Amino acid sequence: MFDPHPDCASRTIVLVGCVKSKQSQPTLAKDLYTSSLFQARRRFAERFGERWFILSALHGLVDPEQHLAPYEQVLKAGESRRWAEQVFTALGPQLQSGDRVVLAAGGHYRKSLIPKLKQAGHEVEAVLTDVPGIQVQVRRLNEAAQRGDW
Repeated sequence: MFDPHPDCASRTIVLVGCVKSKQSQPTLAKDLYTSSLFQARRRFAERFGERWFILSALHGLVDPEQHLAPYEQVLKAGESRRWAEQVFTALGPQLQSGDRVVLAAGGHYRKSLIPKLKQAGHEVEAVLTDVPGIQVQVRRLNEAAQRGDW
């Protein structure tokens, strides 16, 4: 089991993937996405992350307090390398040496981003990568947030 609160001084930065279902009006990014999966990812991020960000197919790295309008865009496999470069560049100023990065996001978001984070010297974990089914993922994220560990 991964220790969400290690004894060292590093911070935990959580990156959560966006989802398709959204509010119909512009709002704060943390409130834009409406699915149970995003809500579980958000609870997880707020519980374990000293900072957290949303990974958006259209906008890249998004601060949860940023205002966003609804949009329709899916990150396709062939776009992940360029997208990851943009996200990594935007994330760089937010990271400190030794920060741990935890991803609660789909495979297209993780594929090209994880190697960049590791190469930069960050400890990286992707949660629930081998857990099939959205409802099981939602349940496990909610349970982890309630227990205080994952």
